Amino acid sequence: MSCAFSKMREIYRDLVKGNQLYNTHEKVNYI
Repeated sequence: MSCAFSKMREIYRDLVKGNQLYNTHEKVNYI
């Protein structure tokens, strides 16, 4: 169970990282 939880946390962290990259990319495009 803890293994699956850590895997989910890893995926979630990657999603958040990708989301931040996408947001900064959009901001750069707006400038």
